[in-house]
Amino acid sequence: MVDEAETLIVKEIRCNELQGKGGETIFTTSSTTDDMTLSDGSNIAMGSSTGSKIGTATGQKLGLWGVTPIVQPVAATGGAMTVDQLLVILQTTGIVKQS
Repeated sequence: MVDEAETLIVKEIRCNELQGKGGETIFTTSSTTDDMTLSDGSNIAMGSSTGSKIGTATGQKLGLWGVTPIVQPVAATGGAMTVDQLLVILQTTGIVKQS
């Protein structure tokens, strides 16, 4: 049986701050941008039976570490892609950065 006092189901967030059990801020939203911030030391835990996705279609855009979001890149198979071409894909998505 689920203890209702320990369970919180969030259907819609209308606030700009979410606090943890100890009252510390763990999540904030900006009132002037569409940014959401997860505080240092906070983690996103995923289930282990089915798994979770970030982006559910190849046409959805994603960018990591501040790069411009792009749709999922397509890499040629069958030996037609060079290492340099693969590095460009990894750099464009923000996975690696060449110094």
